Amino acid sequence: MAKISFQFLKIFTTIFLILVWILILNFGIVPSSKLEKQATDRIIVAADLQIEQGGFRGAGNKYQEFNEKFNVFYYHLIMKNIAKYFKPSHLVMLGDQFWSENSGEEDFQKLKQKLNVVLSPFLQSKNEVKIHNISGNHDLGYGNQRRRYNNKRWIKEYGKLNTYFQLKTGQIFLLLDTLSLDNKPSQINDNEVEPSEKKMKSVKYHQELALNPLKVIDKVNKIRKRDESNHPVFLFSHLPFYKPDNNCADNFDIEYSERTGRVIEQTMLTESTSKHLIEGINPALIMSGHDHVGCQYLHSNRFKEITVRSMLAEYGGHFLIIEILPDGGFYVSHCGFITHLTFFFLCLLSALWVLILSLSFVFSKKKNQKNLITLMKENISQKVEKKINEKERVKNASKNEKKKNGNKKQNKRKKNSKMSRQKKKNQRRKKKAD
Repeated sequence: MAKISFQFLKIFTTIFLILVWILILNFGIVPSSKLEKQATDRIIVAADLQIEQGGFRGAGNKYQEFNEKFNVFYYHLIMKNIAKYFKPSHLVMLGDQFWSENSGEEDFQKLKQKLNVVLSPFLQSKNEVKIHNISGNHDLGYGNQRRRYNNKRWIKEYGKLNTYFQLKTGQIFLLLDTLSLDNKPSQINDNEVEPSEKKMKSVKYHQELALNPLKVIDKVNKIRKRDESNHPVFLFSHLPFYKPDNNCADNFDIEYSERTGRVIEQTMLTESTSKHLIEGINPALIMSGHDHVGCQYLHSNRFKEITVRSMLAEYGGHFLIIEILPDGGFYVSHCGFITHLTFFFLCLLSALWVLILSLSFVFSKKKNQKNLITLMKENISQKVEKKINEKERVKNASKNEKKKNGNKKQNKRKKNSKMSRQKKKNQRRKKKAD
């Protein structure tokens, strides 16, 4: 009974673990609401993948290398499921795709290759999926870190920093580079009668970075005015818009460089910048990243902002789906995957079970070998015993045969002796008769 129970346990547990892995690897992503079959477009929104090359632990660190490879595998798995089951028309990345703000060309190319692996299910898909990349502070840096070379490199690979696209149904998706919007106007010291050409170029360049988003906004508003239709605008930004404290994981904080007046670090856009953008665009929905935990907030009781939870494994591989309906309406679904801890727990459990099965097989094999040896010994013993018995039988048969032959001879001698005596007796009787 115990043997049958263990065999059943082995089969049941093995099948169970296989099914769990099949479900996770192929059906591990479940949207918060049922997808609309009549949706004309599906836009996937993902934030803060933060792919690394070398990382803060430095190149050559084994844990760092494993972590980087696992993250690429993890994101690729999510994107593969998205491409297969949700069939999106667009993918919007909300910034911080990777850590490249201080990367040289070699590391940037490696980071680009890793991102290409992550996005390969879309790049190889039969359904055309348009990918839109917004830059984040880890991609190009905050306002004070922005470098002309890095910006050019990014634009060459991923397109304009400020852009938009429009669906056939009229909805406009506006992607803004908001990392330089809160830079203070660059100041030239009073004693600098003739500022250097390099400094003037730098001032002009950062002014352009701050003005470019506004130019795209004006262009979008002209399109809406031209079409004489109030096309809904979906606004995308890496930095969240201003919120009062305790409405999201990060409270408002901003730090400026005393030398340049540009932003060193910030958690969200300033209140004035946020207000200016919202009033200038009148968005149907605002999507932002940066704050990894994610939250939702209603600006002026009208404009909804979703700060998208990070796709990092520790945050559960989160992303959003915006479904556009034929009547112009839309639905937003939250989706997630398993965390890295759950993934590693299942890996550990599976490895442990494989070890148990291996040990069970080894012990079972040894037991079978032992039983085989015992059986062979028993067979040999039986054969030896059979031979001994056969010899004994032959010996006994030989003895019996000899005894039988001896008895025959003895009987024959007795008979011959008796006949001889009878003959002599008859001869004596004959003589007497004569």
